[in-house]
Amino acid sequence: MEVILAEYLGFCYGVKRAIRLARDNAAEKNASTLGPIIHNPQMVARLEEEGVGSVEAVGDVPDGGTIIIRSHGVGPAVYEEAGARPIKVVDATCPHVKKAQMHQEIIMRKLKDLDAVAYVRFASVYKEFDSAESFRDELAKLHE
Repeated sequence: MEVILAEYLGFCYGVKRAIRLARDNAAEKNASTLGPIIHNPQMVARLEEEGVGSVEAVGDVPDGGTIIIRSHGVGPAVYEEAGARPIKVVDATCPHVKKAQMHQEIIMRKLKDLDAVAYVRFASVYKEFDSAESFRDELAKLHE
């Protein structure tokens, strides 16, 4: 079997940025990522060794602690919940993901008053919605 190595190896810009932000905040009191910061268990373990834990919910971060939003982002409700708590919020969402989220918000606002049938292509799966409301509900589930 022939093994061919890619010319370029490593993490993309968004992942590198998220790791840097996590490391920059490792010394903060109770620094934790909201879920795994990236999809790489070895790096998540390494960050834990460096002082960055992981929590499953904003409520798991003690008052005065630091929560680091993972590279693939979270929904608006999570930002609202974190902003209402006496904790530091570090947003490590990939800028490309953040841009897609902003586009999603624009689409959602435009759909607010529409009664439409929407088709969404997601990982080669097509789904039909009978109203803007059901479309928004499905998008919200995907964003959680």
